Amino acid sequence: RRLLHWAFIASYVMLMVSFHTGPSNDALILSLGLPYKLALPAELILGGAFIVLSAVAFARLNRSSASAHLNQSSGSGPLLPALILLFSQFLWFVLPTLFQLLSGMHIPQTRYSSGILAVLHSTQYLWITSYYARREAKASGAANWSMSAYFVTLVAGGVALFICGPWLVSYAFRFDFTVSFLIFTALVNIHHFILDGAVWKLRDTRVASLLIEPGARTPEAGETGQGVIAATRWLAGRSPAARALRVALAAVLLLWGALDVVHYVLVTDSGNLTSLLRAARLDPYDSSLQLRIARVDLQTGDVAKALGAMRRAVAANPQNPIPQQALGRALVEQRRWGEAYDQYQKMLTLFPRDPDALVTFGILAQQKGQTTRAMEVWQQAVQIDPGQANAHLYLAEGFDQQGDPASAIPHYEAYLQTAAAHPPNQRDVQTEGQRENQRPDQREVERASPQQIITVAVKLADDLAQVNQRPLALKAYESTLALAEQAGDKSLQGLVLAHLADLQDKTGDIAAAAQSYQRGLALDQALADRKAEASDWFNYGQFLLRRGQSAEVALACFLQAESLLDSNPGPQLETARKAREQTEKVLGEKALSVRNDLSRFLAKAMSLTFVETR
Repeated sequence: RRLLHWAFIASYVMLMVSFHTGPSNDALILSLGLPYKLALPAELILGGAFIVLSAVAFARLNRSSASAHLNQSSGSGPLLPALILLFSQFLWFVLPTLFQLLSGMHIPQTRYSSGILAVLHSTQYLWITSYYARREAKASGAANWSMSAYFVTLVAGGVALFICGPWLVSYAFRFDFTVSFLIFTALVNIHHFILDGAVWKLRDTRVASLLIEPGARTPEAGETGQGVIAATRWLAGRSPAARALRVALAAVLLLWGALDVVHYVLVTDSGNLTSLLRAARLDPYDSSLQLRIARVDLQTGDVAKALGAMRRAVAANPQNPIPQQALGRALVEQRRWGEAYDQYQKMLTLFPRDPDALVTFGILAQQKGQTTRAMEVWQQAVQIDPGQANAHLYLAEGFDQQGDPASAIPHYEAYLQTAAAHPPNQRDVQTEGQRENQRPDQREVERASPQQIITVAVKLADDLAQVNQRPLALKAYESTLALAEQAGDKSLQGLVLAHLADLQDKTGDIAAAAQSYQRGLALDQALADRKAEASDWFNYGQFLLRRGQSAEVALACFLQAESLLDSNPGPQLETARKAREQTEKVLGEKALSVRNDLSRFLAKAMSLTFVETR
């Protein structure tokens, strides 16, 4: 008995460890967050303990049966009750964990605990209680006891407890239907456990003889109590009126159950707005249903109705972050900045540790000119969840704007590390139900494109150069250039080469700087990007003048830059024109020869070589 007892405990703990592995994927479920590296061996040990303890226990039971001189022809008959209980325990608690370990699929706690496990437990429980119900009915002289009538009674009672009750609670108190169902289920279970504690003890005559004194008299009930007892006895009696009332009540409950099935079918038809609206008329206080209605309204372009449905979902269950997040995102997508700011501000009073809400609120605060406030909430977001890549990026850019590259560097690095851990080609696939029930801080990580990663990497290298970490900056530029080449993006290759050339020039590596400028210009010409090419020609000309090269070649660079920008007036064109004019003054009459033979001088600029000076 003790071995079986410990086997059962091992199976319970095994499933509990499985449920509490990693973060919860449901806003209504808390998790211990056990790490996978500890949970996996624990589950294997507990599963093995269940098998070993059960095997040893039944081996001893078998020997005990044989030594008690039981009829050998009965085979495993004497062990059958214990075997059935152990097998049901295996199905309920061990098999789900084994399935998860072998398949890699995770069973949601709410789906299993309140769905599969509850049904399996109820089946087992009612199977046992039906035996006692039939035995007591026959002992009281009721020879016409019927299993079918007992089954219908149980179904009607189940409808009354788990369908009518939650509906009434939802309507009476305007609770979210899911929350009211969980509340009512919890109350029924508490009552169930208390009642079990008494009923199962009193069924054992030896326990009953200890708990109830022989000859003890029940205290006299009041008039109200006597009336309730009398009404209950009449309802359970055999009179035609009582029987008719029982049948009518059962019929009403079964019809209510059928209505609940209709409601469920309408809700699950998530793409049919007509079905969803009919379901909402049956129960308007269902936040998940209102979110589905909002999603369909958005798809059809009816933004006003969609926002109304989201607000009803929030009103039905303000403590659920999922509707709050959905409403906030919708307001942002519709560019209702003021309403979105107010919504996220309310959310942060309810969920101050929601990193996604903090990030979005920071963006909205920055739009309102509240830069300091934005930086503060982004700092909070990365403290709560260091994997918030966008918050790191916003902080880095904010520090850059404040002229603090040293503070920006660690945030750029954190962004790139997170982006590397979630490459674009590994996007998670989620079902609609998973997205609805997922916690806001567990939504799919936004994947950064290669172009975004390269752009951020260039900013990181720029900041490293600004804080005089030039060797690290050179490595950063070179690795970023390799990423751009791997991505096949010539425009970004040109951008990286321009920044790399500038740093190489500052470090005195003139030959490498010239080569980088020339490679960038070749890419610009291949892309036909006039603006980028003009910028690179101008910078190359400035580089040539700084390094004491031919002023004629530098003038050719400025003339080419001015020509490329001629159709795009602006500050860049004015800067190129001033540089050209100053160089022409220095050259005097020689400037005319450059104008007359511009292509030759440009070719010379692209073929210039420098002696390594480092």
